[in-house]
Formats: sequence, C-alpha cells, structure tokens
Amino acid sequence: MRSLDQLIQEAIDNYHVSIPVTLEELENLQKLLPKRKFTIPLVYSMNKNVDVEASSLKEAVDIALNIALENDFDLDSGKYIGDSIQVDYELMEEHYPAIKRINKKND
Repeated sequence: MRSLDQLIQEAIDNYHVSIPVTLEELENLQKLLPKRKFTIPLVYSMNKNVDVEASSLKEAVDIALNIALENDFDLDSGKYIGDSIQVDYELMEEHYPAIKRINKKND
C-alpha cells in the first residue's frame, strides 16, 4: 500500500497537480503528520593547531597531516570555522533516493 506522501508525489509528477494552500494551512497540516527521524549529513570546517617537532617546516607540515589523518588528536578541541557548515546533498541523496528524483526533475 502506498503512503499519502507517495500518492501526492505521484499526482504532482504524473498529472502536474498542485494543491494551493496558505502558509498557515501548510503549517497546520505539518502538525498533523507523524514525526519521523531523518539523518542529515553535515559538512563543516574546523581549525586546530598541532604542535610537532621537526627539522624543517615541510617536515612539520607532513607530521601534522599524518597525525590528523591517523586521528591521533582530539577534534573536540578544534574551533569551528564560521559559515563553513553545509548539507552534503550528494550523501543525502544516497539516504533518501526520492531527493535524487526531485533534483533530476528540476534540472
């Protein structure tokens, strides 16, 4: 049995049906829908200083990168770089294939 969401999406996709509603009506309808869990992949940048001992700056950079790649330091002590947060839509399409169909349709 198809869900209400699937039936509505099918009507929109196949018959170009639109259901005019006010923002208030939409908010009231959303309150009636059951809550579901979603996994939203977020990507953001952090800044962290890594103290290393080396013979040259190049060697120090290599050592710091190796430490980071081996997860040998605590990411929680890093600082978030402002305005760097984004939704990873490619990964989200893997979790929610319907998004891929909608994005394809809008291209």
